[in-house]
Amino acid sequence: MPHFIDGPGFDLALRITLVVLLIATAALSVRLALAEARLAAAGRENVEIALERDGVLIELVRSHSVVAQMERDAAEEQLRAASSAAGLRLVEASTEVERFEAAAEAHEARMQALLAADPKAVESRIEAASRMINDALQARRT
Repeated sequence: MPHFIDGPGFDLALRITLVVLLIATAALSVRLALAEARLAAAGRENVEIALERDGVLIELVRSHSVVAQMERDAAEEQLRAASSAAGLRLVEASTEVERFEAAAEAHEARMQALLAADPKAVESRIEAASRMINDALQARRT
């Protein structure tokens, strides 16, 4: 019975195993290098997309600021126009009832302008109506 541990058969088996392991290692090294290259490319694309997203976000914030400023300017202009128109109607009103109606309209115009300027800081409708009635009653007494 030949001993497989000693002799040329064992050397040949070790050489074949070593060659197979070297080929497998080389194949895995190539696959790893390709995967690393794909990962690096994906990382670069991710950075480019993040930079583009940040630029768009900055422009969006700027445009929101511009729109908010334009809305504030429009509300102030509307408030000035409503105040001047209401003031003219108060001066032109000849009877007490007309003055009362003009004052109520002027107050309503101011409330609408304030509502347009900052809808979050508006008092409730009941409070606004109560204040309008009190203002009108005080205006009627004077």
